[in-house]
Amino acid sequence: MTGPAPVPAKEILFHVGLPKTGTTTIQNFLMKHSDGKMASAWWYPYDATLFGMNIPAGKRLGTIPQVDALDHFYNVIRLPSVRSSIDWDAVVQQFLDAPDCRRMIISHESQSGSAYRLKADKFVDLAARTNLRFLAYLREPVSWLTSLNSQNAHSGAVRDLDVSFPTIRRYLKGGYMEMLAPFTTYGQLDLRDYDSLRRRGTLLQDFLSAVDSEHLYDAAETHRNANIKKSGRDTVLILRAVSNVIGTSAEARPFLRKIIRALEKTDDSVRAILPAGTIAAIHDRWAEDRAVLARDHGLSIPDPAPPETGPDHLSVSPDMAQRVRDSAGPRLDPDDRAILDKALRIAVTGYA
Repeated sequence: MTGPAPVPAKEILFHVGLPKTGTTTIQNFLMKHSDGKMASAWWYPYDATLFGMNIPAGKRLGTIPQVDALDHFYNVIRLPSVRSSIDWDAVVQQFLDAPDCRRMIISHESQSGSAYRLKADKFVDLAARTNLRFLAYLREPVSWLTSLNSQNAHSGAVRDLDVSFPTIRRYLKGGYMEMLAPFTTYGQLDLRDYDSLRRRGTLLQDFLSAVDSEHLYDAAETHRNANIKKSGRDTVLILRAVSNVIGTSAEARPFLRKIIRALEKTDDSVRAILPAGTIAAIHDRWAEDRAVLARDHGLSIPDPAPPETGPDHLSVSPDMAQRVRDSAGPRLDPDDRAILDKALRIAVTGYA
């Protein structure tokens, strides 16, 4: 007997991160090659107005991550200013009703750190109606945590640089495997080695193979970090000091924008900021992670050379502080100069 070919099972692919593993590159590519319609291989729904509100057209961000996915699928409260108008229940139903669309992609890097907050009722419902896959790119954790901490400093959201940094605590407690374990109740965990893909410049090609879109290889450029922030040690220390002076990230952000450019032009310090004891603890956990990855996921990741460690006492030099005053000071009003001076005094004193 003959008949129509079986329709491939539908899949919702949650691209969960990690942060700082090329998620901006992947999201930009998906937006560029998605016309908002349900392609046969994949559909990437997003709100084209997100991040456009109240921002001059010439300054709008190129990336439109699906930030409200956190609000819908996870117990993560998002401010109204960063929510889009996507009705995810309706989007999921639209996908399930479309006869030719096999896969929907939900991409947000912070999902990997929010797995323990997932809304069980949402994922139980999804798992009963379609196949779920959770795709994560893993990165050597010392480099990852250093980069993540630096990004948080740029946003004004970090005051802690060592084990009191919540993500470091969470990683030391259970590693990547425990962080991602909640997903395994509902679907397949698909783990990839980000560092090897970055070295080869083939991150996009790997993602396209994961979504059965090899026909787009020719459109995939060599991966380059699209969300780079200058993260020398002095920059991070000064930004942390600013956060300690001003307070929350919402309050700090306008001031940070005024001084970031001056910092980036002035700072030529090394990246290393985590002390030797913290790095040793992270590497011990990483060894456990790699053993589980090889045994349970067939992913063999070589042990990298030990990263450079930071000193026991972190501080910026008086000369660096003066260069920042000379560079940023003339553009600041008196109140902002007073904030900068106070932060620089803290940064010069330093942190154990």
